[in-house]
Amino acid sequence: MKSATESYTQTLANIIYKCMEKIKLMKNILAKYYRLKLCRLFIVFIQLTFSSTSFCQPISTVSEIYNYSINDIFHVHEFGSSPGNGFSKYYNIKITNKYFSADNDTLFYARYINTAESTSDNPPWVYDNYTDIIYCTDLDSLINDGAIDSVYYDTLYNGRKINYTVYVPGYLSNDNKFIDGCGGPYFYYYNADPYVIHYLELLYFLKGTEEWGEPYYVSIDENFSTSQNIFIYPNPTQDKINVDFCNNNLKSKTIKGLISSIDGRIVKYLSFTTDKCNTIDLSNINRGTYFIRLISDKQVYNYKFIKD
Repeated sequence: MKSATESYTQTLANIIYKCMEKIKLMKNILAKYYRLKLCRLFIVFIQLTFSSTSFCQPISTVSEIYNYSINDIFHVHEFGSSPGNGFSKYYNIKITNKYFSADNDTLFYARYINTAESTSDNPPWVYDNYTDIIYCTDLDSLINDGAIDSVYYDTLYNGRKINYTVYVPGYLSNDNKFIDGCGGPYFYYYNADPYVIHYLELLYFLKGTEEWGEPYYVSIDENFSTSQNIFIYPNPTQDKINVDFCNNNLKSKTIKGLISSIDGRIVKYLSFTTDKCNTIDLSNINRGTYFIRLISDKQVYNYKFIKD
């Protein structure tokens, strides 16, 4: 039978052991955090060091950042993660109208938005679409009230001007980008304790004839127009599908297109001539539901098909 002294000593030893284990765990967490933090700071340093004319450009105004035109398109990805929770959401945004207030001090944009979202509580992709109106005021004021750490150009976004802020206190890392003509802030937020990651990134834009990035299409509407005399068959199909442009009303002699899966993933890029029937090989595509998207004369046509 142990004496009271031995029991006390054993209890104290257990407490010390548990404390040492917690200290060891905390050291590992902090080491991982500071590695990430230093890595992000290094990336920021490289961006600002090697981007042309960083720190030498004037800060953009609100009107320069949100300088959209009707029919501008933006594809955006938002991601968030914390213990036990997470989500991923894609946005396809199209500017459908633009107008000023009566005294010209407020700018309004009407938007049509398609979304696809997956969450930890509901992993299957959920599609939605809606319209909204956004606005911006004080058009001649500096973006973010002038609280910008650096202004620079680089190869991102076709060389458009980037207004950048970074905030790295303690366990946090938070940076923001405002892009001329593409909006913002696009941001990256990281917190080590409690663990949280949240970011919003621009994947793609189409402004007039200017295009940048890789498109990520979601929630595709079947607005395929038979009035153009374009026929896609057979459906369902197995190894091939035909896109027939015979007797069509399209002005373009060649048009581009793509095939995407039902979750928005692009599986094949296409190019067609409009004076004949084009056959698409589907032998390397898995069975499932897909969309063909054709882009011609500033119009987009979509068609759903099934591969057996």
